[in-house]
Amino acid sequence: VLIPNSHSREFIGGAVGPRVLIKVLAGSAPSNSVLRVSATNPALIEKPYDVPFTSEGINRLVEIRHQPVRDSIYVDAQFTLNGADPQVVTYLMRPMTPAMNLRATSIEAGGVIHAVIGLNARTAEDRTVQLETDHPEWAKVPSTVTIPQGENSTVVDIPTISDAANHTIKIREKFNTHTVESSVAVVSPIQLLTFTAPTEVVGGSTMTVTVALKDKAPNAGSEISITGDGFTLPSTTIKIRGGAKSATALIQVPDLAARVEGKIIAKHINSEISKPIVVKPNDIALALSSASVVGGSSDKVDLIITPLLRVQEYAFLTSSDPLIVPVYSQVNLGFANVTSIPLKHYRVTEQKEITITAKFRGFVHTIKLVVKP
Repeated sequence: VLIPNSHSREFIGGAVGPRVLIKVLAGSAPSNSVLRVSATNPALIEKPYDVPFTSEGINRLVEIRHQPVRDSIYVDAQFTLNGADPQVVTYLMRPMTPAMNLRATSIEAGGVIHAVIGLNARTAEDRTVQLETDHPEWAKVPSTVTIPQGENSTVVDIPTISDAANHTIKIREKFNTHTVESSVAVVSPIQLLTFTAPTEVVGGSTMTVTVALKDKAPNAGSEISITGDGFTLPSTTIKIRGGAKSATALIQVPDLAARVEGKIIAKHINSEISKPIVVKPNDIALALSSASVVGGSSDKVDLIITPLLRVQEYAFLTSSDPLIVPVYSQVNLGFANVTSIPLKHYRVTEQKEITITAKFRGFVHTIKLVVKP
């Protein structure tokens, strides 16, 4: 018996093949010839078996029967024809390992994951592989799948539920001691419809924003993130409860030292809407109850300070001529919309223009008061 060197000496345990070409060196093999196939390791050949020759001839293809192995090993096979001296061939057996391919990297929640579950070679008999997922509550993954004899894969449809939206599902396939893993992103079919936000806000204040979906949120709800472009907003997520379409939230606007023209962005898992917004610095405005007054008279004049934001902070006031309009004070703005400061004024012999200065958070404001004789 001769085993030609041209035949592969390497194969995957438990797979279809290899097919070994047997050559009879002396004469032709009679029709009642028997080829005994055996091995030193039962992983290659569990027990010796005989292959009868059904017709006379000098060549014959024989398929070796073998089992899966955990690791790569070298195994000797023996081929004996009609009791003659055996021909010994050394084979390298490699492990049969799982192979998985998810036909899409993302699907809509409630859809089906089409998974190709298989092995790295065609199997010589039915093989059972194990499946599992990190989120069995979102994906209905079967615990086992059978790869049919002669095949290297089969397609499994794995349904998901709507609550799996905005998550990643991992699926693992195990065979023997080997494991492979694949992931699929489950996205929500629901998209943003509208996003309402102010076009102008004051730094340090709060603003109201409203988001609305095209369809009702799934049972687990939908999350919308709110971010700023051109300025930084605190991390904000608006959650729309299951079955609802919209939600409203209050967002703190950061204090800014200068005016900023930017955008406010509402982002869902697969859609986003942006709106232009102007953020003004937190400041005050000055006004006088009367632009002029007769010095020393009973006429009353107030300095009116209007914060753009209700804050408990201080403004510092000074006068260009404190002998005529004595102003030097620290004014507590409190939480009032308007703070009024009565201004004293003394007699003058000629008309004077007095400058009142207010300093607030680095900003400087001035206003003119005319004092007449």
